[in-house]
Amino acid sequence: MKVHALDAVEDDLHRAARYYEAERSGWGCLFVDSYLRILETVERFPQFYSLVDDGVPNLEIRNAIFDRFDYRAIYIVRPAEAVILTVTHSRRRPRHWHDRLDLA
Repeated sequence: MKVHALDAVEDDLHRAARYYEAERSGWGCLFVDSYLRILETVERFPQFYSLVDDGVPNLEIRNAIFDRFDYRAIYIVRPAEAVILTVTHSRRRPRHWHDRLDLA
């Protein structure tokens, strides 16, 4: 399955990676590696991760939790593609990804 991310996801990812790298050397790379593993999993098995709790009717929106980090990637599954909507902290601004649905 084809997987792509909204443009804003790159900013989400780099902001979090910079934060983790500032906290401890090497953690920024570990964070990005965790994201890349999520992308590989979504590409091969789009339904692997659980559905979000605060979903939208008639949309398959899933929640991929990062290894080692309190972050998640939220993505929408369509018949021919998956679109990453956000990379976000698991407990901050939990519904902000709803604002990105019209961009997907």
